[in-house]
Amino acid sequence: MKRLILLLLALLPLFSFAQSTPPRDESGKIVYSEVVPVEGLSQQELYSRARAWFATTFNSANDVIQMDSKEEGTIIGNGITDLDIGNSKQKVHFTLSLQFKDGRYKYEITNIAYQGNYNPSIPGADRKVSAEEFYSSPNVYKKNGEMRPTYKVYYDAGNTSTTRLINSFKSALSATVSKGDGW
Repeated sequence: MKRLILLLLALLPLFSFAQSTPPRDESGKIVYSEVVPVEGLSQQELYSRARAWFATTFNSANDVIQMDSKEEGTIIGNGITDLDIGNSKQKVHFTLSLQFKDGRYKYEITNIAYQGNYNPSIPGADRKVSAEEFYSSPNVYKKNGEMRPTYKVYYDAGNTSTTRLINSFKSALSATVSKGDGW
């Protein structure tokens, strides 16, 4: 009996990881957030790297960045990325907030909304829908609470896109710079 309980406890993280629901904060809002330690980097260096990341990641960093305070160590931007799901072209709108302190930074991705022509035969089908509204629809889930396969495709594509974005700025902010490169 003890072994069975220990086995179940050991496997619990695998069951929770396999869930198909986006992360939510205490108010129910979908939020991807983390404090990331980066040893040896100042607030100023992290801020500069983030500005460079915005400039190389988006077509126009000036159009994306809505708030930029070097003194406070904060950058907030509203971005759009594409999701390719079969024949369907979708856009994902989001707000990315970055806050910097010596040796660490915090990111939050919020205000996620999907836009695309889900059904070309329905007028207005390409309206922008918040992620909270999308995932709160009873049509998304089966009676047993499991996400329907059609919606799971959208969830997986959105989650992959968000993870790719997170990994991109994490890589840019934590990259080591060689001082002996002659520049």
